[in-house]
Amino acid sequence: MDLKPEDASGVADAVRTLRAQRRSATVVGGATLIDVAETTKSSDVLSTAALDDIVGHEPADLTITCGSGVTLAALNAALEVSSQTLPMWHPAPEQATVGGLVAFGWTGLGRTLYGPLRDRVLEVHAVTGAGRAVRGGGKVVKNVTGFDLPRLFCGSMGTLGVLVELTIKVQPEPEPLHGVVVDASDPVTATTMARRTLDEVRMPVEALLCRASDGWRLEVFAPGPSTDAETLLAPFGGEPVEEADVRFDAIARAPVLAGGSSGEVGVKIAVPPSAVAELCGTLRGADEAVVDVGSGLVWATVEVATAADARAFVERAGGTLVLQRAPADVRRRLGTWGTPPATLEIMARLRDSFDPDRVLNPGRFVV
Repeated sequence: MDLKPEDASGVADAVRTLRAQRRSATVVGGATLIDVAETTKSSDVLSTAALDDIVGHEPADLTITCGSGVTLAALNAALEVSSQTLPMWHPAPEQATVGGLVAFGWTGLGRTLYGPLRDRVLEVHAVTGAGRAVRGGGKVVKNVTGFDLPRLFCGSMGTLGVLVELTIKVQPEPEPLHGVVVDASDPVTATTMARRTLDEVRMPVEALLCRASDGWRLEVFAPGPSTDAETLLAPFGGEPVEEADVRFDAIARAPVLAGGSSGEVGVKIAVPPSAVAELCGTLRGADEAVVDVGSGLVWATVEVATAADARAFVERAGGTLVLQRAPADVRRRLGTWGTPPATLEIMARLRDSFDPDRVLNPGRFVV
């Protein structure tokens, strides 16, 4: 059964119908991250693609309210007329929906320069697995009233409710980027140097270690007037990058960030930044990789054995490794999420409160 409601009441009706029939559904936005799941237990689909209206844009307040089915490309097209943007990148912006990115807790590149997506979600309107409409947050930045539903729903993988409408904090078009490219034939040495230099600079600089068919390279980006950016980048050495904005955009849209298409397994890793250099040693033979040196986030496509070794190292370091793309037998053997977190009981109780009959996204998350 494919459900494609056109408004919030339609979403609530669909969820209540599923619950009454003791059915469950996979909630889908643009389906760019549909493979990230422990198991897929539901053949029914509840799509938010029809919830694609721009509800309101307040340029003076730097906020926009939209349906959860609005794509990232459509959102930025609406903002462009006011010289504003949501500084968020995805390999498939014409397909990825705002609601899907929030539900997944999407973290692409640009986090160091512009902050994480979850800090930009001001208000959410959702329908819980019990079919109840809930709203949390507010259309102003300084709003601390009530339970923080926006942060709760961000990263919940659609297991608490179906996001229907969101208010997002946007910003004026940022300053142009400037960049340098540094030799990284030894990725561990290059990452160690970049970590040390980032600690010394102590300003927003995005240092990206990239692995492609032509080998490893370190590319470092900073925004602002050229004199300021050049001052920030000088300690890294290297050669200037021509058209740095175009180059950054190309890296930020690399398929590897959404699981990739080469290699046996696509992984997303989060480790303390102090562990990044050693992790790069484990990933030395990756097919593709993008390493955000400053934040400790890594995306890579690797062989199964490398994924297993990397997870063991990552969990010892206090991080996580998620299988974004993997054959079913590998997913069963390694697990999508790895060792359950200490907060598993709290997560399960929250899910039971919002979706007691497990109507939404069964098998989609660790709970």
